[in-house]
Amino acid sequence: METGAARHRSSYARDHSVEGLIGLSPDRIDWSRRIVYENKGTGGAVEASDNQTAFYALMLSIATGEVWRAVTYILSTRQRREVPLDANRLQSLWRASERLEELALLESPPLANRIPLCKTCSLAGFCGFE
Repeated sequence: METGAARHRSSYARDHSVEGLIGLSPDRIDWSRRIVYENKGTGGAVEASDNQTAFYALMLSIATGEVWRAVTYILSTRQRREVPLDANRLQSLWRASERLEELALLESPPLANRIPLCKTCSLAGFCGFE
């Protein structure tokens, strides 16, 4: 995780225009072209990464009344991955929101198994595996 964080910091200076978005924290925003960017170290966990980027674009679309685009930028390969906000993606985000609502009602978090991806996950500290 530290290597990814260092690569992340050195690849792009933080876009300060994203400050104050009340809970949203995308890595970069092109306000004039309405594109939200999320930087990822290696491009793993594709679906989760793309859902994160799509969520930012969806929230900005709702807030501004304009259609936003989502792009996941892979730092290790310097490649852009356009994330379509199509019906499938919107349905996936809706299902995720329903699942989050269910989880919020639980008295304690569900048990989970440690997997190899846990070593590099930025949320690992919340899982109790460290």
